[in-house]
Amino acid sequence: MTDLFDMGSVGPFVWGAYGVTAVGLVALLVMSLRANKAAAEQVERMRPKRRKKPTAGDN
Repeated sequence: MTDLFDMGSVGPFVWGAYGVTAVGLVALLVMSLRANKAAAEQVERMRPKRRKKPTAGDN
């Protein structure tokens, strides 16, 4: 198990590559969620407002 984490002289390169990849994937996830939220808000603004249907008691 310690060999998995040690990796000799290439350990810093391997773990650094894993770290950069993880940061990139998290950044991509955050950017995608923000873009999705912005697009949903834009679609909602573009939809026509719905009027309430009058009920029997409304005059």
